Amino acid sequence: MKALGALLLTPLLSVGGNAHAFDLPPLFGGAPQQGKTILRWSPQFEDSLHREQASLSLPLYQDDETLVSFGAKGSWLDFTDAPAPLDDLYDVQGSLTYSRNLADGGTWGATVAAQSASDQPFADRSVSAGNVTGFYAFKPAAKHQWSLFLVYSTRRTFGAGIPLPGFAYSYFPTPDFRAVFGLPFGFIRWKFAERWTFSGFVVLPVTARGSIGYTVFGPAQIYLGAEFVRQNFWLKGRANEDERLFFDDSRVFLGARSPISRVFYLEIEAGLALDRRFGQSTETFARWKNAQSLGGGFTSRLGVTASF
Repeated sequence: MKALGALLLTPLLSVGGNAHAFDLPPLFGGAPQQGKTILRWSPQFEDSLHREQASLSLPLYQDDETLVSFGAKGSWLDFTDAPAPLDDLYDVQGSLTYSRNLADGGTWGATVAAQSASDQPFADRSVSAGNVTGFYAFKPAAKHQWSLFLVYSTRRTFGAGIPLPGFAYSYFPTPDFRAVFGLPFGFIRWKFAERWTFSGFVVLPVTARGSIGYTVFGPAQIYLGAEFVRQNFWLKGRANEDERLFFDDSRVFLGARSPISRVFYLEIEAGLALDRRFGQSTETFARWKNAQSLGGGFTSRLGVTASF
């Protein structure tokens, strides 16, 4: 349970603010697996849209006190039938994380990351960004833990170029309830009945997801859920460097998930994509210009995780 809040924050607060359910551990099923190599792949299909996501977490060095790891993730949005200015969009990120356990029971560390969310990733400075996140997690108590953060980013939807403090409070009173509340995110997993589990998370102001799962047998679950994701991209050659292309994607879905071996974990979802919109703006909540809608339609997603 050590440093749960810190370990969750690192993948969620990406440089460009494009947090997604894909960035969380499978099933919201516990703390990230420190010291393990984790590969994830998730294709998603919708009317007018094809999405691919992949990530890698790779430990480079570890002993009883220290962990050094490399992380990489990428997503590709292929708009198969959409009006201009939509084209293929990419979000590519690489990071290096150092963490160290202290004699007093706390943990400190830092992450350095580079990212480009664009139609032409890393083409030049206008479509590239970097950040540095420092964190300290206090010694866990019997049922809770506090973590502190300082996040600096060269380009994001708010506070670019300004070190921003943050915190996380992890609460784990029983094996059936686990939650992390912080700034600007929250996470909860609650087994509220013998076979029923509620899972949810939010990263303000861009992502929210919730689901209720029913355990059919063993670790296998079926679940019903909903998700909203707002992504933003820096288009190459835009006249105003502060301007972003925003894309809203929301859906409801029915799914099934289960480990299928000691290494592999599988998720399958099908549902409805709701009103999907895109537009351009210099601010997250300002009125978009050139706003257009892709409408709704059928959606399906596959998620495969390998951990070893």
